[in-house]
Amino acid sequence: MTLSNLRTTGALLATTLFATVSPTSAQAPIAPSRVPHWEQLGPMPGAGPEIIRLADTAADPDRIYAVSRAGILASFDRGSSWELRSRHSVAYGGWAFLSASPTDPDLLLRAGLLGKLERSVDGGLTWMRPTLPPDGPQHRAPKFASSGTVYISSLLGIWRSLDGGDTFEEVLGDLQGGYCTYLGVDATDPLHLYAPVGGVGIFETVDGG
Repeated sequence: MTLSNLRTTGALLATTLFATVSPTSAQAPIAPSRVPHWEQLGPMPGAGPEIIRLADTAADPDRIYAVSRAGILASFDRGSSWELRSRHSVAYGGWAFLSASPTDPDLLLRAGLLGKLERSVDGGLTWMRPTLPPDGPQHRAPKFASSGTVYISSLLGIWRSLDGGDTFEEVLGDLQGGYCTYLGVDATDPLHLYAPVGGVGIFETVDGG
């Protein structure tokens, strides 16, 4: 075999191997079936960019509430437009926890690191203290488990309401020196929830506390 024939045979072999191992179709980038897309919503009156938390409600999928430095805002068109419903008292300072009822879009609970728990029945326009509020400082993480069952934590324990946040009873009074800032509630069972207690561990209840 001449050198020329050897080069020709080698080129043909390399071409055959490349076509077998790396077909043209495998080299083409695979287009994702769904490209993520985000767009900025707003404008938010009196709030600027400082939005702290959001809360939605299954009772009205178009409605979104927002906690801002200015106060409580609401959108009734999935965030395309917003209105300032009420301003914070000095005690809240914009750092409020907010939760909306899954069955009544106008029923809200607001808790702050410095402020006490407050309740609104008109979509955040006005706020009032519950008839029988939970005791203790720094209420956090109000959580609707169902239409009427609400849980909330504080530095002193965990409390439960069976009437949409108007009256509360203590269900866990000893956090063993820890603190609870979030409650995880089973979406299918309002009596089943988890309470991560900082510095101690995770508590679980299957009977509503």
